[in-house]
Amino acid sequence: MVPDVACPEATGSCPEPPDAGAERWCQALSPPALFCADFDGVPFSAGWNNPPFETAGGINEADPSLSRSPPNSYRARTPPLEAGTPAAHARLCNTFEAFPTEMHLAFDVQAVAPDGSYSIVIASLRLDGDGTYYMDIVARPQGWQLAPSWLSPDAGLQPEPSTDFASSPDAAAWTRVEVDVTLGPDGGATAGTIQVRLGGVSVLEPHDFSTSLVDGKCTLCIGAVFADGPNGAWDLHFDNVAFDMLPTP
Repeated sequence: MVPDVACPEATGSCPEPPDAGAERWCQALSPPALFCADFDGVPFSAGWNNPPFETAGGINEADPSLSRSPPNSYRARTPPLEAGTPAAHARLCNTFEAFPTEMHLAFDVQAVAPDGSYSIVIASLRLDGDGTYYMDIVARPQGWQLAPSWLSPDAGLQPEPSTDFASSPDAAAWTRVEVDVTLGPDGGATAGTIQVRLGGVSVLEPHDFSTSLVDGKCTLCIGAVFADGPNGAWDLHFDNVAFDMLPTP
């Protein structure tokens, strides 16, 4: 099958199609994940149950020139943004019709940051019900963060204090990101913890959070999930996404 990419205009040639008999990363994953994306199908966004989302010049595309597992990675780009301009997005999302007690997300990323003190949400786990609780992974040249927030139908978006990671990845290298979330009932609310590892090293020890949600569903998003102005141009690559949760939908 031919990758879902265009021929480079400068060379007038297309990359060689992958070997039809080659085993894709998701096919080789053992045990298999509830949801897996290696971006090597056609279209590259196959399997994501929300349409690819782009605003304010954001671009989603397959990239055969850089990957963790050939032939493709997922590339998300956003342009420079002036203060006061609409936020830019270039993201893929998948919604799961169950309220989790556990979530386990892993993906490879290479996040080339612009010069300056800018930031972008590169991954988001969301609890959706009567409102939305966001657990956002934020990339910044000055250090990555966890940035939780609560979107209330009455009061709008209410950011909670962000937490810096103990270390941040090399922007020029592929990094494996692993996020583990546990949740349980806490009276009339839900209490949980979130832990993050980069390249197998813990950068966020179990971090407590609480939300008023007790049922609903959850959503996974990756890409240039949210870039607010002022901001520089971001160039992000993702590969080999695996997601598991309990209970299974």
